[in-house]
Amino acid sequence: MTLHVVQYSGGIGSWAAAQRVIAAHGTTDLVLLVADNTGVEDETCGVSSRTART
Repeated sequence: MTLHVVQYSGGIGSWAAAQRVIAAHGTTDLVLLVADNTGVEDETCGVSSRTART
């Protein structure tokens, strides 16, 4: 098993990287890392879960 990890910022570049990994390997062994250092939950969390299900 290979674990595929993408640092996911919510920007277009990390979204595209996640989409490429999903297209090549699927979502079974995918981890999207999201770091929120503002302490405020925003749309990034919702987008991350929707990206992984694409």
